[in-house]
Amino acid sequence: MRSHERKLASALVLGLLVGLAGTSARAQRPDLPPYHKEPCRLDTGKHTNLKAEATMPFDDIVVAPGAAWMQLRISECNLGAKSYITISSTLDGGTQRLDAKSLKDWHNNTAFFNGDSVVVKLHVAPGEKGIFVAFDQMMVGEWVSGVPEDDGPLESICGADDRVASTDARVGRLMVGGCTAWLASNGTVLTAGHCSSPFYL
Repeated sequence: MRSHERKLASALVLGLLVGLAGTSARAQRPDLPPYHKEPCRLDTGKHTNLKAEATMPFDDIVVAPGAAWMQLRISECNLGAKSYITISSTLDGGTQRLDAKSLKDWHNNTAFFNGDSVVVKLHVAPGEKGIFVAFDQMMVGEWVSGVPEDDGPLESICGADDRVASTDARVGRLMVGGCTAWLASNGTVLTAGHCSSPFYL
């Protein structure tokens, strides 16, 4: 078999294996937790920083009363080269920092945050102009049937079993799908193949 024919055969086999893996992944993927979408009309306005140090010209809170968790979607933005936003849960303090590059990696969505409110802050780097972020929608997590809102968020999705709770900050559960994930030393997250398909607004 000639070289180009071997390459073509290899490509076809690889394509078939990837296709089968994708089918298996979709079949194994757990149901998403219950949620609904709501408008989120939050705009930081455009800001310019002519100072020698970074400024924080915008600081506001987004509330979805009674939500179990939240995720925000960004419709438009200009974060320049070094400016960024931070989003923090008021429930547990979980915080995400997004700049122009990482926002593309997240497909213009934030992470999932526990609780019904988050604080959004805009940080403008020195010398940058017209920096802004505008949100248009949020995904609002609903409480699982049979779990009263007054009981607060679930500490575990495992139910009654004999496993020992871990306090290792590098190990956790993915919000969507409930799979276990591990944080590697270079900042990447490792999980099972069928859990890795991102779910965005």
